[in-house]
Amino acid sequence: MLLIVGLLGGALVSLLLLNTVLAQDAFTLTRLQQSNKQLEQQRQAYEEQIAREGSPEELSNKAKSLGMKKAEDPAFFDTGSGRPSDGGIRPVPHAAAASAGAAGVVGVPGTVVPGDGVPPGTGGGAGQGAGTGNGAP
Repeated sequence: MLLIVGLLGGALVSLLLLNTVLAQDAFTLTRLQQSNKQLEQQRQAYEEQIAREGSPEELSNKAKSLGMKKAEDPAFFDTGSGRPSDGGIRPVPHAAAASAGAAGVVGVPGTVVPGDGVPPGTGGGAGQGAGTGNGAP
């Protein structure tokens, strides 16, 4: 009889300890969840701050505070001569734009393939010879 009472007492103490450990883990889990919520709110606040500071108006204000001013008369440079143009923008011929788009499709991004109005050989450096349709990057 004493053995049975001892076993029951031991089982009761074991259950009490197990329950205590589980309750402690529940408190830890709750604390970690609250911490996670706070960190998420802090992350969102940082994202909002970055969005505010990256707005065009805010960037303009920062530029003014650094002594920068708006460009009143933009200059465009002729790629052939390297001299400033008369201020007009020369549109890219339709075929040249289509060729450039085709070059990007075959895996050569950023390559301008000579087309209407663009003399051969002015495509520049590593991009020459691209657009042959072989698909090699």
